[in-house]
Amino acid sequence: MEIKSKKFDDENRGALKEILDNYILQGGDINSRNSDGESVIWEAVKNNDIMQVELLLDAGAKVDFLNKKRESIIWRAVKDNDIVWLKLLLDAGAKVNLQNKNGEFLISKVSSKEVLTLLFKLGVNFSKNLDLMWNFIYNNALNFDKNFIALNAVDLHCVDVQGTSPILTKLQSIFLNKELFGPANIDELLKFYDGFNVDLTLSDSHGCTLAHLLYKPFSNKLNGITAIEEFERCEKTLISLGINPDKKDASDKTYHEYKKIASATLEENKRLKQERLLTRDEDVIF
Repeated sequence: MEIKSKKFDDENRGALKEILDNYILQGGDINSRNSDGESVIWEAVKNNDIMQVELLLDAGAKVDFLNKKRESIIWRAVKDNDIVWLKLLLDAGAKVNLQNKNGEFLISKVSSKEVLTLLFKLGVNFSKNLDLMWNFIYNNALNFDKNFIALNAVDLHCVDVQGTSPILTKLQSIFLNKELFGPANIDELLKFYDGFNVDLTLSDSHGCTLAHLLYKPFSNKLNGITAIEEFERCEKTLISLGINPDKKDASDKTYHEYKKIASATLEENKRLKQERLLTRDEDVIF
C-alpha cells in the first residue's frame, strides 16, 4: 500500500508540476492575487494541499503577500495552531514580525504553546511591543513556562509606562481572590518568581505590599477562607523575600493591623454561623 500510495503521489506531483510549468510558460503569474489580496498559494493552504504548496514554492510563489487585513498566509497557520503548515511556511522564509491592519503582531494570535515555542526558537520576541509582552506575562503568570525565559523571549522584569510589573499585578489580583488559587499555590508561586529575581516587595497605588493584600480583603470579604493560619506560611515567605513588615499603606496601616481585623472578622462570622445553626435546630424542635 505504501509503495502504491507513493507512486500515486509521484504521478500526481508530476501531472500537477506539468500543469504549473505550462501555466508559467504561457505567461501565467503564480503570484497574482484576487480581490481580497490573496494569491494562489493562499487557496492551496486553505485546501490543505501540501503538494500544491510545495510545487508553488519551488516555482517561486511568494509567501509574504498581504491580504486586505495586511496579513500573510502564515497568519492563518498561526490562528489555526497548524504546526505542519507553520514549519513549511517558515522554511519558505515567511516573515513573522509584521503587523496587520489593526496594528496587531502575529505573536498576539498564538494560542498554542507548541506554536509559541517554535516562534520563540526562531528568535521572535516582544521587543517591538512592550504592551504585548506585559499582557503575555500577565495572562500566563499562573503557569509560566521556564522555557520561554530560557529562550530570551520574555523579560519578567518588564514594566509598563506607569512602572507597573505584570507579575506583581497578577499576584495582587490573586491575593484579592484567594479562593480561586489557595494559600499553598500562592506560596509556590511567590517562590517561583523569586527564583527569577522578580521584585515582589513593591507596593500598589494604595501603598499596599503583597503582605497587606494577603489579609486586607478579609476586612470585608473572607472569600471562603476558614482559617487565618492558612496564610501564615505565605506571610513568612513574603517577609523572607524582603517586604518590610512595618511598612504602612495609604490608610496608615501595617499588614499586622489588617491581619488582626481579618482574625476578628473571621471569629465574628464563626459566631454568627453558630447562632444560625442553633436557631435552625430550635425551629426544627418546635
